[in-house]
Parts: sequence; structure tokens; C-alpha cells
Amino acid sequence: MTVTAPPRPPASSRSLDLEGLIEEARSRARRRRTGYAGAALAALALAAGLFFSIGHGGGGPPGARNSSGDGSGGGPPGLHGTGGSNAKEIRFSPEPVRFLRTVTLPPTDVPVGVRKAFAGRRYSAAAPLEAARLPTPRGPFVLWASPAYGGGWCQGFQQPRMRFDRLSVSCTWPRPFMRHRLAIGGGYWPGLFLGRVPQRAARTLRLRLEDGNSLAVPIRSGFFLFRVPDRVLAQVAPRAFLAYDAQGRLVARESLPSPLAFPSFFGGIQQPPGGAELAHKREVVVRETPVGPASIWAAPSFAAPARCTWLQIRRAVWGGGCRRYEPPRRGLSEVVPLSVRAKGRIVNLLWGQVGGDVAKLDVRFQDATEKRLQVTKGVFLYPVLGSHWVRGHRPAFLIARDTRGRTLRKRLLFEFTLAR
Repeated sequence: MTVTAPPRPPASSRSLDLEGLIEEARSRARRRRTGYAGAALAALALAAGLFFSIGHGGGGPPGARNSSGDGSGGGPPGLHGTGGSNAKEIRFSPEPVRFLRTVTLPPTDVPVGVRKAFAGRRYSAAAPLEAARLPTPRGPFVLWASPAYGGGWCQGFQQPRMRFDRLSVSCTWPRPFMRHRLAIGGGYWPGLFLGRVPQRAARTLRLRLEDGNSLAVPIRSGFFLFRVPDRVLAQVAPRAFLAYDAQGRLVARESLPSPLAFPSFFGGIQQPPGGAELAHKREVVVRETPVGPASIWAAPSFAAPARCTWLQIRRAVWGGGCRRYEPPRRGLSEVVPLSVRAKGRIVNLLWGQVGGDVAKLDVRFQDATEKRLQVTKGVFLYPVLGSHWVRGHRPAFLIARDTRGRTLRKRLLFEFTLAR
């Protein structure tokens, strides 16, 4: 019996079949990728919804979003935006915490950057308005505030010559434990404080000092932005904020942290800066201390057109760094109040660098006496003696003056004045 093989299809037909199989495989792969992408987007949307609901605290109307930042698209009951018929004021709803005061802020001009920053915070329920302003020689400090969905508020602190974006805005939702406490912003210790007095009954606010005296703090619808005068910080530390009602009864108190054992103990480099050409180092200034000689060394940098300086006590390095030659230094370019533990003792030192425009450098103590410091090649070093570490006699200000005796720059040495 003869077996005959079936005829083979033409080469062109085999090529078409192969291309069909390849195209079908590609189509299946595309469908799988589309399915995976859809599932991932659905999961992401679900997670975002859960996060938004949790962050809301359950507050705000369904679908309420801060897409434009003008607050005209709705909000919780009692909340008004700055657009339409409610353009004259923003009101903060006192719900859900009963002690929370109602806030009314008058209309103000809001820079575009500030408006965008608040619009970028999804919990901000309206455009911000100015809650407090503090003039300074460098420009005004401004506290901006807006209501937040869920009964809270958002605030942003704008500083002159610094970037202000959505990360500058934070939101707070009061809870029952805040019934007798204040919401105080952090990170501006020791002399600048901002925040809100949320209690309905509060009418006045005072800052209690360590010596028992107090300072009046202006408040505006409960918001405050306050800078403690340098003359005060040169003597005592702030201890607590106290809020009183119309009858003078204490309704809220917020204690401030201790001065954190100022001056801060050494935590810097323990060897000469990495870019220093140690083959060309030289000793610039040396002073005697109870634990041995303290000196400042300098060397050029091989990594950049800069000078590297560092502090040594005996042979140990206690901090330093490299600074470029350009632009030329002016005023008090570097001031380092420092406490170090050496040979079982604490040594207090003041060192740093000044600009070429400084002709005289003085230390003013808490008792109003002054001492002239020697400046050598733009560097100074002053060990604080035991007699000048007694409270009431410590270094309080470092003052740079020109050839005519005019003050170029004054630096409060709060690291020394507030030290325990």
C-alpha cells in the first residue's frame, strides 16, 4: 500500500497563517494589559476615596472639592466663600467641636501664589484671607487662613523672600482634648509664634515669661502672629500662652517647651572640612580656655574657590566648614555660640567670621556692659569665662560696627541667654 503525503500549502499561504497567529497573540496581550490597567485605576480610585473620607473626618458635603480655591462651589453649613453674594467675609463654622469659636475675617488682597498654594490643599474649603500681619525690616510676615472641610481650618505662614507653596499650608481639626488648649505653630522658636485661640470665650491672650511677667499678644478672631522682642529674650525665656475671657478667667493654657538646654552641645564635624588643603593650613587665632588652647585654623579649598575654617580645642576638631570667596562677606557672616564637653568640663565659646565692612566687633552682656573682640583676618574667637556665665551677666548680643561706629548688624545670642 502506498501512502501519499497531503500536498503542502503554498509558501504564501503559510506566511499568512503565521502572521494571523502573531496578530491574534498581540491582540490578546493588549486586552490583558488594558484589563490590568483598569483594575489598577479602580483600586487607586477606591484608595483615594477612602483616604479622602478618613482625612475629612466625615465632614463636608458629598463631592465637595477645592478645585478652584474660591470657595464658591459649596461647603459645610455656616461656611461662606469669597465669591458671589458672600464676597465680604469668610466665616468658620464652629462645628463639630462645641467650644470652637466662629471666625469672621474681612476681605483682603491675596497674592496669586498664596491662592494657588491653598487651592493645592484639597481640604481647604475657600480662598485664604489675611489673619495676621507682622512688619519686619526685611518685609512683612503674614499668616493666611481659610476654613477646612469637616469643621477645621487651614493656615499658611508667608515669610519675606521665601517660597510659599502648598507645603507651606497645614490644616487642623480641633478635638475635645483641645477644649482648654491653644493651637500653636512650631518651628519658630524661640522668638516667633503663630497659631489660633479656638475657645469661644477667649478675649485676651498673654505670653507668660520665666520671671513671672507677661506680654500682651494681639489676636484677631482668635488668630495671632507674635514676635518676642530681643530685649526680652536677652533676659528671660517664654514659658506659656494664657487665654482669658472677658471677666479675666483663664479659659486656655499652652505651655511652651523648655529652651532645650541652650546652648546646643556640639554635633558637627570632628575633622577638618573635606575640601581643605591641609598641606596649606595655618593657625589664624588662638585663645586659652580652662581645658587648653582653642584655635581657629584656615586652609584653601581644592574643590572650589573657597576658604575652609575649623575650630580646634587642643588637637580635637569641634566644627567648621568651607565658604566661597564670592560674593564678599559682609556684616556677621557666621556666628557660632557653642558649648562643648572636653576633659570632663563644659566650655562655652563664641566664634565665627565677619565681612570686610566690619571695623569693630563687640559683645554686649545682660548687665549692659560691653567687651571689644579682636578680629584677625575676618575671624573671631571668644571663650566665655566663668564670671560671664552667671545669669544676668551672660553674653546677650554680638554687635558689628563700621569705622564710624554705626551698627551694621546685631545678633541676639539666645543660645546663651536662654541656657539652663
